[in-house]
Amino acid sequence: MVDGYKGELQTVVNNEVLKNLLILAANANASEVVRGQALLKIDDLMDAFKADPNKFQTPSAADMPPGAPIGMPAMDFLNDNNTY
Repeated sequence: MVDGYKGELQTVVNNEVLKNLLILAANANASEVVRGQALLKIDDLMDAFKADPNKFQTPSAADMPPGAPIGMPAMDFLNDNNTY
């Protein structure tokens, strides 16, 4: 498991691949061979999950960087006695 940005990116990719495999397996317009291959891969993933669920843990969230969010003014204006 990779931590940080690369780990988060891999989680997003993995989720999208799984979602699209499920969509493909349920697509009545896809050929039986293609649907079967998608179902086989889904079964492989399910078996791998059952064998070792800890392998599928997402990395912990990154800490928020210090400072105000981009586009937000500093909070110094709260201490200013001027009225706007």
